[in-house]
Amino acid sequence: GATVVYDGAAHGATGTATSADGVTDLSGLLNLGDSFTDVPGGTANWTFAGDANHIAANGTAEIEIGKAPSVTAVTINGGPFTYSGAAVTPATVSVTGAGGLNLTPAAVYANNVNAGTATASYSYAGDANHEPSADSKDFGIGKASATIAVAGATVVYDGAAHGATGTATGADGVTDLTALLNLGDSFTDVPGGTASWTFAGDANHIAANGTAEI
Repeated sequence: GATVVYDGAAHGATGTATSADGVTDLSGLLNLGDSFTDVPGGTANWTFAGDANHIAANGTAEIEIGKAPSVTAVTINGGPFTYSGAAVTPATVSVTGAGGLNLTPAAVYANNVNAGTATASYSYAGDANHEPSADSKDFGIGKASATIAVAGATVVYDGAAHGATGTATGADGVTDLTALLNLGDSFTDVPGGTASWTFAGDANHIAANGTAEI
């Protein structure tokens, strides 16, 4: 019989037949029965036809085929990646194995929206001829620059305090981050002055600073 690992090829019994004189090869009268490709294999029913001097015979031989390993590989393409408010999905997956197994399923992601460490993974459950396999890769998502618009002022003295004005918007183009913007000093008297503004940043956005003339 045979004990093999699945490889996509057919496997069967092997054998010989020799005459009672110990010399003559009678293997041409031997039919080794079925071959098997897939797990778990099967039973090969062999027969010996016999001839004028030899009795016919038959029997069985077990063909045992075990599951082959599979290989799952996750690849991170491109980078570096920056927070945009949208999911970052840079991974490709391949699952390969004996007998022509070749799959390209979609990766499963975790923590792939906000800045920080994200994960792309895939677990292949296996099939009738292949064992399970899995792979996982981490990738980073960096903080983005917010869109900051700060304006100074050119005014005529009126006894009131005047300072910079401004807004801050997240990298997603929607989130209002103006509350993180400190516009610096205000000025009442001539000639005014320089407002030193700061943007505090947050988990997804880089801190920033600058000046505006009043």
